[in-house]
Amino acid sequence: INVNGAPVWASSSETIEVEENTTAVNRLTTLDDGGGNVTYSLSGTDASSFNLDTSTGVISFKVAPNYETDSVNYFITLKATNEASSDYLHLTINVKLPLKIPDLTTVDINSTVALEMIWVEPGTFMMGSPETEEGRIASREIQHQVTLTQGFYLGKYEVTQAQYEAVMAGNTDGLSAKPSNWPYNPNRPVDKVSWDDAQVFLARLNEQQSENLPNGWAYVLPTEAQWEYACRAGTTTAYSWGNGISASDANYDSNIGQTTDVGQYSANPWGFFDMHGNVLEWTADWYAEYSSGAQTDPEGPATGSYRVGRGGSWTLTGGYLRSAYRYFSYPSARNSTRGFRVGLINVNGAP
Repeated sequence: INVNGAPVWASSSETIEVEENTTAVNRLTTLDDGGGNVTYSLSGTDASSFNLDTSTGVISFKVAPNYETDSVNYFITLKATNEASSDYLHLTINVKLPLKIPDLTTVDINSTVALEMIWVEPGTFMMGSPETEEGRIASREIQHQVTLTQGFYLGKYEVTQAQYEAVMAGNTDGLSAKPSNWPYNPNRPVDKVSWDDAQVFLARLNEQQSENLPNGWAYVLPTEAQWEYACRAGTTTAYSWGNGISASDANYDSNIGQTTDVGQYSANPWGFFDMHGNVLEWTADWYAEYSSGAQTDPEGPATGSYRVGRGGSWTLTGGYLRSAYRYFSYPSARNSTRGFRVGLINVNGAP
């Protein structure tokens, strides 16, 4: 507790990376304002290169830096002052070249089967559900702010039977390449796949595509946060299309009685199909209740008993298809409602 009423920075120093040709400087360190009216001032070696909003402390370059012709490192001090006292934050701002995003939107698994991916830009969203959302399970869906600092690719569709077979044929793990309850339907999502099975698929896919993947990139299951961010696609409603659901929106509540070909319902605003219904999609995370605090790039707990599935399935009623709903199960569990969607990330830190 700040008992003196003086402003206090959470850290005395911070290093910030900024891509060239951009003016915004996104400070992460927070300020306890001590309950007073705070004003800000700027000093230091490179203070003349920056604009400052003296009422909010927001900093920006006066001229967007160029990596080749301008300084790469800038040193400034941000002073916060109220009626009681002042505190200082020493900032090092490093200019970097933007990382190039490889074009991996279409990946040929073999001559007849391809994997379509969509690039998702980094961003901030509210994860979980508001207290007013119908069907909400409060203990599982505590709403909190999440920032994803790294972009990623995610499958446009759930992994299909054809894709699964193309990757898993000839595996030495004793797994069927045709595990589905309704086999020989190449464009339906693969089902009866456990979380553990999905890991074998991903390992084989990474090996098979090793010559086509840029250094540091790998196929993975998306984290829960990545999955919900892509599912919501900028929306805040219970589903990506609104707050209600009907048989024209998704395959759910046994209205068909089995899986159906991927892509039969409208895509969400970012172009992803079947994020709601058809098959439940495994994510990378172990299950645990959320905290209410803001998080950056959450990956779930380090250990646990259950893995998280998202999106509901062809058997479940509408409330279980909501963007925020979290299902959890043993990683070895298989049945006709479980499938997955592939993510693709730069494991060394994507742009």
